[in-house]
Amino acid sequence: MRDKALSAIIKYKMIAADDVIIVGVSGGADSIALLHFLHTCAGELGYTVRAAHINHGIRGAESDRDMCFVEDFCKKRDIPLDTLVLQDIFEKAKKAGQGLEEYARNARYSYFTQVAKKYKAKVATAHTLSDSLETTLFHLARGTGLRGLRGIPPVRGNIIRPLITCTRVEIELYCKANDLAYVNDSTNASDDYSRNRIRHHVIPQLQQVHSGLENAYRRMAEHLADDEDYLAQAAQCALDELRRLHGYDAERLLALHPAVRYRAIAAIVAEHHLPCSDAKATLILENLASQHYAVELTTGHYVKINRGVLTVEKSVQPIPYFEIPVSLGTYPVNNTILVTFEKTNYEHYKQIEKYNPKALKNALDYDRIYGNLVLRQKLDGDKIKLYPTGMTKKLKKLFNEASLSVEKRQNTPVLADEQGVVWVYGFGCDERTAVTAKTKNILTISIAEEKET
Repeated sequence: MRDKALSAIIKYKMIAADDVIIVGVSGGADSIALLHFLHTCAGELGYTVRAAHINHGIRGAESDRDMCFVEDFCKKRDIPLDTLVLQDIFEKAKKAGQGLEEYARNARYSYFTQVAKKYKAKVATAHTLSDSLETTLFHLARGTGLRGLRGIPPVRGNIIRPLITCTRVEIELYCKANDLAYVNDSTNASDDYSRNRIRHHVIPQLQQVHSGLENAYRRMAEHLADDEDYLAQAAQCALDELRRLHGYDAERLLALHPAVRYRAIAAIVAEHHLPCSDAKATLILENLASQHYAVELTTGHYVKINRGVLTVEKSVQPIPYFEIPVSLGTYPVNNTILVTFEKTNYEHYKQIEKYNPKALKNALDYDRIYGNLVLRQKLDGDKIKLYPTGMTKKLKKLFNEASLSVEKRQNTPVLADEQGVVWVYGFGCDERTAVTAKTKNILTISIAEEKET
């Protein structure tokens, strides 16, 4: 076991010198073997080991026994230990709409992540090759792709699994050779859990077909992991070419190979740190050709397709309507931007324009402004005759063509005088108030993001 674990650490670059490693310890054979192994190798490899244990309270006195065992194990070896006792786990799982096993797993990883952040550490879990085989068979029974068939990855973010190439038999032999006691979880004997039924009934039958099942599985999983890695890279390369200003080109996404297309959707959602089930990914893929489509990923988060652009958006509360009378000076808009109005003459402005050719987009003929100015949100029916194209468009159509999100539409300032819209942030000015060679006085508009104090 020791040699296999060391090889996995080196192969997958799990640990570097000066790392702090938090070992998740339940008290069972796997986690005790892992903690002992990492503790004995710490001096040689130059890292620091700590342990973390979570008492789920599911098994009553047995759960308390496990925690006492882990505390004693760590105390005898001077291994720093963090512990957490969960309260009311049955009620919390029910309230969260999760099964007990799923809720306990999520709580465990959440706690290990908190401890890792506290010590700026990596988390080591005691998943084995046997665990990975069980996971693959579980995924296979429910339906999966390459990612599910490859089993448990050796490294995921800051979580490492040094025992991932070791079998459960090898770990028990390691414990015996090093005179390591461990506790047994009584629920492991129960067939109430899917994983246990796979362990007790499915795998023994497969081992009768091939006695070298676990090693054969390891080779297969490594090949599948390589294939999955290549396809994920291909998807990312494709996305780099399909980026648009506010999202991704849905039509070109549709043209990708199905294997790359699926992973591209998953990668887009992952950029926003959101989950994407196979069912949701399939819905998105089936609607890539739609002009308008939306599917909710989680509460308040959507994948949307609008005029050929795919975006991931968060639903926002409606922003209160704003209408600010303005003259010269600086005005905050919804605590997001600052809009500054300044008056200058034509000659001075032409000097500015030499260094900033885009300045014309944010400049108006001061003397052609009619009456008072207001800075406000878009209103129904608003339109603008854009300079210099001379094309008249309703702002609603203009925003649709630019694929602006709802939030951006609500936050885009519109400047209007008493005859109508004279300027729209990001789009420019109306032809009626555009700067020409006959202009004498100019109103310049500058925008800055408002900084939080």
